[in-house]
Amino acid sequence: FRRVLFRSGALVPTRFLLLQAPTVSDDLLAPVLAQAGVEVEIVPGDESRFEVLAGCHLALCASGTATLETGLVGTPLFVLYRLGAMTYAMARMLVRLEHVSLVNLVLGRDVVPELIQGEATPEKVARRAAAFLRDRRAVDRMRDGLAELRGRLGQGGATQRAADEIEAMLDEVPSE
Repeated sequence: FRRVLFRSGALVPTRFLLLQAPTVSDDLLAPVLAQAGVEVEIVPGDESRFEVLAGCHLALCASGTATLETGLVGTPLFVLYRLGAMTYAMARMLVRLEHVSLVNLVLGRDVVPELIQGEATPEKVARRAAAFLRDRRAVDRMRDGLAELRGRLGQGGATQRAADEIEAMLDEVPSE
């Protein structure tokens, strides 16, 4: 743990973990972390990542399946996404979605903050994260919203159900 000094003058024990995606090499990650100048513990992206996530007070996630995985374990999260200015402008013209995170898309409402482009600066993320973590009701509201995710996704075994449906359809096809 290290202690982070907040504007309020409070020293808060803080531990930063980075769940390393299996597709991201140590060689790619090391210079980025060295430049950040923050002490970070790297956690391999194996199955234990869900246990690690479940023990976190707040996760900062890039938009994608990680947001859904984090939401399913019930860990509060902020979704961060930054693109090049031109890429973002083109994406906004082509994609018309109310939300960018899978959590908010599945739930059909704002449950997790989506900090996009200029809102995803280190200063703004830190300020919002500190305020969020001090607001017990906000944390509880987000956890309550995240608890709805599993029910919205349906019961498990989707792959087996799909295979059963395909098999049943194939049984109905007349043989030549």
